[in-house]
Amino acid sequence: MQSKTQRLLLRLSFPLAICFFSAAAGAQDLYFAGFSFAGNHDQNQQRYPVAEALQNEKDPNGVNVLDAALRNQLKALNRSDINLKYALGNEASGDTTALAFALDQESVEDDRMGSQDLYIYRVIANVLVFDFETKTVVADFPAMVQYQDIGAPGRSDADNRAVFRRIYLEPGFGANIFAEWVRRLSVARISKSYSAHLGVRSVTIAPEAEAVVPDTLKQNDAYATQVAQTFEYSLASKQNVGLIPYTPGQAIAGKMVARFANGNSYDLSLPRPDFVIDLRVRAFRSTKVETNSADQYVFGSFVTLSVEQPDLQKTYVNADFKNLNFVVLDKSAAISPDPWQSYQTSLRNLFNVLAEQISSRDAKVLVEMTRAPDINTQLLGFKEVVRKCM
Repeated sequence: MQSKTQRLLLRLSFPLAICFFSAAAGAQDLYFAGFSFAGNHDQNQQRYPVAEALQNEKDPNGVNVLDAALRNQLKALNRSDINLKYALGNEASGDTTALAFALDQESVEDDRMGSQDLYIYRVIANVLVFDFETKTVVADFPAMVQYQDIGAPGRSDADNRAVFRRIYLEPGFGANIFAEWVRRLSVARISKSYSAHLGVRSVTIAPEAEAVVPDTLKQNDAYATQVAQTFEYSLASKQNVGLIPYTPGQAIAGKMVARFANGNSYDLSLPRPDFVIDLRVRAFRSTKVETNSADQYVFGSFVTLSVEQPDLQKTYVNADFKNLNFVVLDKSAAISPDPWQSYQTSLRNLFNVLAEQISSRDAKVLVEMTRAPDINTQLLGFKEVVRKCM
């Protein structure tokens, strides 16, 4: 039997940061816990090596550059219903809700495009709200940025680190992760508690799909985790709902070392989701049609989505969905699209449109996505699940 809580491994890396916000009448107090890493300390070099290296770098005022960049972006936050407090909280007060930036992953992909390479940089983080009296995660709102660049093949590690530095530290950079985190925080439904929780329970990769997954993503459930995080981001951003973050095996039974006013250190727990999402990625497919002047490619992604309430053994959604992306290239360009990246673009589009259809339920769109005859009823059920978790 699954235990009532799973352990979220999260290490707060810096002391509670100082922020200056004027309190509004009736505003909810949140203790700002600053920048943190999600995951084992010994995973830092694998999951976020650039941010790990930046831990030891200070700005001219002696403040860690990551924490300083985060606080600088927070100046743009405009919410009268939240009062961010820089003082350490006290459990005895009963006012114990805290907020943290939780870094989850940084990654770079390198794919050939003709004579050049396409470089794709991603950083995934979370707006993490937690109660340090009950030692429980309250809500998690994913934040993700992606930056693409075309250049000469063979970029060095130093070249890639320079791009990640811009993602973390350059305020006006279009893919700044702290700016995206603040944007998510600006619209997130922050509450001291939620009546129900929703989360991705499992991701299964069908053998036909796994056959085309790059070897680097087959290790340590890396691709399954990537799929879960991509779906979480689509669902959370389109429906503005907090999620219990997907936790592959290495994060279960972990510890969060947290220090507050009373000096206590304790584990931060993930509540068991009341509603669960299961995803199965089925075979990726492609086809090519040639004309005298152009090459047309079609890249298809296919998934099975299930949404359940385990305690009541109730199923809200159980349906297959697909998305087809069309790419037309001039023959004279002599460029062939990278199949893997094209499949992932198709999959991300599928998740985004599916998340939108939970609310909009456009018959013309849905007939292209699924053959489920009762899909409107199923998505209405999914919408009710989302509502209960707000």
